Amino acid sequence: MGGERRIWPHHADHVVTTRATGEQLVTWHRAARMNTMKPQLGLFLARAADFYAAHLERLRKRAKAAQDKAERETREGKP
Repeated sequence: MGGERRIWPHHADHVVTTRATGEQLVTWHRAARMNTMKPQLGLFLARAADFYAAHLERLRKRAKAAQDKAERETREGKP
């Protein structure tokens, strides 16, 4: 264990345990292998979570912009 290579940032200090079905695990490993020749499932899941969180933030900002636009048009009397 002493020769393990770290795949997470040096400032990472949280450990997450994930439960998965066998089918999910196979799918995640397959996707991690598509991403790199030496798949690291934990790194893949962390990147996937970061990507999804950024996606949700973009959706939230778009919804807020659409709401603001609708409110502005209502105030200005546009149909």
